[in-house]
Amino acid sequence: MNVQSNSDGNDPATSAGRMMLNFLASLTEYERELIMERVNAGIAAARQSGTRFGRPLSAPAVTANNLLIAQDTRVKGRTAEDAARLLGGVARRSTATSTQTPDPPKASDR
Repeated sequence: MNVQSNSDGNDPATSAGRMMLNFLASLTEYERELIMERVNAGIAAARQSGTRFGRPLSAPAVTANNLLIAQDTRVKGRTAEDAARLLGGVARRSTATSTQTPDPPKASDR
């Protein structure tokens, strides 16, 4: 299989063509590394100035209060889905895991 560039006439079958393709590949790799360095420098500068990355932290008091509400709901015999709906914006799986009690089987599961 032979590859040849129509736009600039580089033929990888010749030594000059191979040198040119290797040179272009080296430039591409160099540019990719420069981009990674710039990105990492920007992240480091942002962290230095106090920027926090990732999911925002929840207030411990709010989390504890939500956990108490979810546990109370589960103790009263309601499902994790009901507790999650009551809290609003909380995933059912998170509620089920945090309360550590299995859901009673639904009528459709029997």
